[in-house]
Amino acid sequence: MTTIPKSGPLRTNSSHCRSKRFFWAFSFGVVLPVILLFGTAAGAQSEAAQAAPPQAAPAAQSHPDQSATEIASHEEATTFKVNVKLVLVRVVVRDSQGHAIGNLHKEDFQLFDNRKPQVITHFALEQPGTQVAKERQTSDEDVSGKLPAVPEHYIAFVFDDIHLNFGDLAQARIAAEHHLATLQPTDRAAIFSTSGQTTLDFTDDRAKLHDTLLHLQPRPISGRIGDCPDISYYMADLIQNQHDQRAEQAAIEDAISCLALRGTIQQQQAMLQVAEAAVVATSSQQLSLGEQESRVALSVLKDVVRRIALMPGQRSMVVVSPGFLTPEADLLQEYMDVIDHALHSEVMISTLNARGLYAVTPGGDVSKPGPTSVLSAAIEAQYQIDSAVAEEDILSELANATGGTFFHNNNDLDAGFKNVANTP
Repeated sequence: MTTIPKSGPLRTNSSHCRSKRFFWAFSFGVVLPVILLFGTAAGAQSEAAQAAPPQAAPAAQSHPDQSATEIASHEEATTFKVNVKLVLVRVVVRDSQGHAIGNLHKEDFQLFDNRKPQVITHFALEQPGTQVAKERQTSDEDVSGKLPAVPEHYIAFVFDDIHLNFGDLAQARIAAEHHLATLQPTDRAAIFSTSGQTTLDFTDDRAKLHDTLLHLQPRPISGRIGDCPDISYYMADLIQNQHDQRAEQAAIEDAISCLALRGTIQQQQAMLQVAEAAVVATSSQQLSLGEQESRVALSVLKDVVRRIALMPGQRSMVVVSPGFLTPEADLLQEYMDVIDHALHSEVMISTLNARGLYAVTPGGDVSKPGPTSVLSAAIEAQYQIDSAVAEEDILSELANATGGTFFHNNNDLDAGFKNVANTP
C-alpha cells in the first residue's frame, strides 16, 4: 500500500470516480470499495532554547529550585504530528440494462480530487455474503448446532403515502408483501412513511412487516378531490411563479365549467372576474400545500438516511413514490442535502415509481365536470403529462446520484421491487 502526501484535509464531497469502460461510475451496481489513503507526517520537532553562557557565581548563592526551573526552561517535550486521511469511495457499477458488474479491476477506474488525479492505493470487491462468512468464521454455534444468521443487509422501505393515491399504493403494497416474503436470514427490513403515521424499525419478523404494510393508506396533506377549479401543484407553480398565461387560461375555463357560470352577454365580464378570482385563490392554496407536502417528504427521507446510517453492513433505501416537485430554491437545497447525507453515510437509494406505466385518462376524470372545449381538454392533458414527468425527476436523480436503481414506466411492480431491493 502506498501513500500520497497531501497537505490539508481531503474534501470527499468533491471526489469523483469514473470508469474507463463506463460514462458514469456512480450510476452503475456492484459495490466496489475503493480506499484512498493520504498521509502526511510532520517529523519530530524539538526546539531548544539557546541559553546565554553561564556566569560564574559563588557556590553558596546557588539554590536547588532555581536550578530545576532553569533546566526545565531549556527543555521542551518532543511532539509527533501525523495526519492520515483514509477515504472510502464505494462505487456501484451497472451495465446499460441495470445489471451488476463484478469483474472490474483497479485499472478500470480513475479517481479525482478537485480535478486532480489521485492514486488508488487499495482496491477491493465486495459481494453479498462476504461479511456473513467472516462473522461465521469467528462466531460459535448455538446449542442447536446451527450457525447464527448475522445481519448483513439493512434496507429501509419508504412509502410516500402523502403523494400516492389509493390504487397505486395498494398495488405497491401487494408487491412489497411478495418481496418481503423472500428476505434472507441475513436481511433486516424497516418500513417508513412520509406522513410518519406508519413506522416499523429494522426487523426480520415477517408477521410485523405484514401487519405494518396493511396499515399503509394515502394520507395527503391537501385534499384535491372536489377542488374547483382543479389545479395541481405543477399548474399552480406555472400560474403563480412563472406567470404562464396558457395555464391560467385553461384554469379559468375549468373554473367557468365547474362553477356553472352561465349568463347573458352582459354578465360575461362579471363571470370572468369570478372565475379569475377562483383561479388565483385555488392556485395560491395549492402552491402552499404542495410545497408543504414536498418539504415533509424530503424531511422524512433525510431522517431515514440518518437512521439507517447507524446500521452496520450494507445499507440501502427503497423510496416508493409517484415523485413530487421541488420548484422552490429552498426545497432544491433540502433535496441536495438528502443526497449529500446519503453519500457521506454510504447509503444507496433506489426508487420505484408506483404509478407504473402512466397514461392520461381520455376525456379527463369522470368525477368532475369536463373542460368547456376540446382545446382546454388538450391543454390540461398535456399539463398532466408534464407534471408526471417533472415529478419523477427527483426519483431518477436520487437513484442515479447514490448508485441505486430507478424503476419506472412498468406495471410489473413485483419485478420492480426485486430490482430495487436486492443486494447488488
